[in-house]
Amino acid sequence: MSLSDEKILKAKHIIHEAEKKEKEKQESKENLENELKESIMDGKVHIYGQEVEFSRRKNEEYGVSIMMPTTSFDLDEQLKMEIYPSGNRPKYVYGNATVNLVISLNLTNNRIPVDKLEPFLDYGEKLLKVTMPKVTNIERKMIDKEDYQIGVMEFISTAIDTEVYNTTFYVIVKGQILMGNINFPLKYKERQLTIAKEMLESFEIEDVEEQ
Repeated sequence: MSLSDEKILKAKHIIHEAEKKEKEKQESKENLENELKESIMDGKVHIYGQEVEFSRRKNEEYGVSIMMPTTSFDLDEQLKMEIYPSGNRPKYVYGNATVNLVISLNLTNNRIPVDKLEPFLDYGEKLLKVTMPKVTNIERKMIDKEDYQIGVMEFISTAIDTEVYNTTFYVIVKGQILMGNINFPLKYKERQLTIAKEMLESFEIEDVEEQ
């Protein structure tokens, strides 16, 4: 084989690999577009090609429920200490082995009137900036449910080896502020932000009449 033939074969190989990568990229884009059309409310979605079942999980102590992966479980205290080494850990932290997604719930001792939840977000944001000075992209909003409101803050925080996208929410439950958080590594935002938003929308206070 001549040197010229080798160059031609090498060039063909480079072109073939480039076309192959472009095809895989296009297929990946199409798969993501199809996945984003799925809803956790249907009980099953695909996350980067993996089928994940979702179901409504009720927290009996707090009287609230939220959709989460069926395989989710409340982490043991040792794992909670590793995730929250500085203390002030949520009472309930749900994780699972199939999806890099963590949900936490904690009923605080803070009591405020129902109409003071939105102003409370001012305090929440100031506290966040003090306790986590590296947070960025803080966005706030209020979600109006039929019988109550949910205050929401979305932001990016820094962990030991990655950036984390957080959706923190506040709800008044039995006169006290319940604080919840849904988070995942920022690199998965393209797919999992839709999941987190649906989970938040699925949140319900089961015993509204006791509010």
